[in-house]
Order: sequence, then C-alpha cells, then structure tokens
Amino acid sequence: MIIGIPKEIKTGEQRVAMTPANIELLINKGLQVLLQTDAGSAAGYPDAAYTAAGATLISDRAEIFTKQILFCRCSLSVLTMKTVTMI
Repeated sequence: MIIGIPKEIKTGEQRVAMTPANIELLINKGLQVLLQTDAGSAAGYPDAAYTAAGATLISDRAEIFTKQILFCRCSLSVLTMKTVTMI
C-alpha cells in the first residue's frame, strides 16, 4: 500500500499528518510512504528525519496525488496509532 502525505497548504497551518516515528512504524509494516518535500518543516520535522524513517520525498505535490492509495492530511484525516497497529 502506498500512503501519500502532502504539505499542508492552509494559511497558518503548522501541523503535518504524520511524524517520522509514525512513518517508521508504517514502513516496518511493509507500506510505502510518499512525503512532499518540507511537509514537516513547520512542525519541526526536517526532511532528513523522514528519509531516515524510510519515507520517499517528492517535490511535486501533484505527483503525490497521482501515486498514493491512502491520502493523509491534517484537515481531512489522520492515521492514529490504533490504525497503524491494525495495518
């Protein structure tokens, strides 16, 4: 399964749908995570933390929407740790 996480675009939004720790859990479950470059920077998570966790960085936001199967955003839906455990 591929999970896509774009950078939030709402003015003033500083959250990110998943932390590097959440990404690592998903990667360890065999999922692939595509993350838009700088998606976590406003929340204090640099791209390097996400790549270390196993995420693939994608600079083009539109590319994430064409490749993902499960889409995660703060304003729409966020996977919880309970959901990650169920996967």
